[in-house]
Amino acid sequence: MKSIQANPLASLRLFGVLLCAALVMPDPALSATVALATSPLATSTTTSVKPNLLFVIDNSGSMAWDHMPDDNGDAGSSVVFNFGYYGVRSSQCNQVYYDPTITYITPINSDGVTSKSAATFSGAWNDGFAGGSTTDLRSYFTADQDGITTPSDSGQTAYYYNYSGSQTAPEQKRYHDSVSTFFSECGLAQNSDTGEALFTKIVLTDAAATTTAKLTLGCSSCTSTSVSSIKIDGVELMSGASTGNSLTTTAATNIAAKITLNGFSATASSNVVTGSTQRALVFCGLMITARSICPKA
Repeated sequence: MKSIQANPLASLRLFGVLLCAALVMPDPALSATVALATSPLATSTTTSVKPNLLFVIDNSGSMAWDHMPDDNGDAGSSVVFNFGYYGVRSSQCNQVYYDPTITYITPINSDGVTSKSAATFSGAWNDGFAGGSTTDLRSYFTADQDGITTPSDSGQTAYYYNYSGSQTAPEQKRYHDSVSTFFSECGLAQNSDTGEALFTKIVLTDAAATTTAKLTLGCSSCTSTSVSSIKIDGVELMSGASTGNSLTTTAATNIAAKITLNGFSATASSNVVTGSTQRALVFCGLMITARSICPKA
């Protein structure tokens, strides 16, 4: 067995090289400590708030457009938001078009407490912050404003297109993928057969109106009855398939329990299912909202 003898002179030379390298190399960068604010930054003095934040407001021309994302030329969307296509008038594709599932509240004043004046169906603010001019949504609503090209819309009662397809998950909404199903559906031409099957025009009203539908179950020698979908004007009522049952009374109860979507609810009496929704429209600030009440200041 061989033994290995250390060379003291070689070790001394290596130590000297490492020491020189350590002396010429820069010190490692360390993150600075930050004192977190204990009071609102808006009311603090410049002495206590270091200038390390930027508050940026985009006032470019695209801020006036009535569709989102921006056009492809602005690194936005390859989907063409033209009036002659369904996508521009449905929140499924156009992220700033009216969405009946959202409650649009009135803008808050600069005091952070009081609200701007609420609008009405016959006098919706064109600018919910500045006030001024209004539009009568009973007869003068158009969907071809800034950023939406011809052909143009004609003045009519406010409306939107309800989407009943399957491309609703965020990962499915690929605005730049021209071969995706989402892209193709958003670009469907007005009155096309495929477009009419996916997008249903819903005309709005300022009057509270209860929409009621009845479903009567009747069956002879049935083994099991289950329902997976019920729609009114293209709007889905069911949150999922009902549990199947051979008794029509039990099947009706199971169906009623699944009618919970888009503001609908239902009750069952014997073999009859009655579903209803209160589609009251209240105009709050910038846009309209369905089945909601404007919050008071």
